[in-house]
Amino acid sequence: MHEDQIRKLLDLLRYIIGILIVLLILLFGSTFYLYFNPDRLVPVRVGNNSDKQLQEKAEKTTLLNSELVEGAGLSAVLTNCTGCHSAKLIAQNRATREGWLSMIRWMQGTQGLWDLGENEEIILDYLATNYSPQKKGRRQNLGKIEWYVLER
Repeated sequence: MHEDQIRKLLDLLRYIIGILIVLLILLFGSTFYLYFNPDRLVPVRVGNNSDKQLQEKAEKTTLLNSELVEGAGLSAVLTNCTGCHSAKLIAQNRATREGWLSMIRWMQGTQGLWDLGENEEIILDYLATNYSPQKKGRRQNLGKIEWYVLER
């Protein structure tokens, strides 16, 4: 091979190595950027699920994971109440309809709870029906709990 051909071959090799280095920098840079900024990731929908199907699946999962008594108005309670506090906080309390209304007004006045609109009556009906004071003085036992043994 002539000296000129070797020089051209080395130049081509340097060019290819340079491109590979730039591609690696872009790959690792974008990976680190997404790692430290996960809110930049866009969720990808898999399969043929419509928005309605996804919403129904999410509601069923929420209902199954809830400690609250199933009944009319549960969906409104989960939607409006458990965004700020856990369902356990509701389940451990007992109050009359007026007591629940007083708690809602307190949350609206001091905790930033929004106006519940039509949902207020539905929520109050649910709470007064399922979490009213009882003479036995103890709340209903929690159900649907997967217990596990603590290992030492």
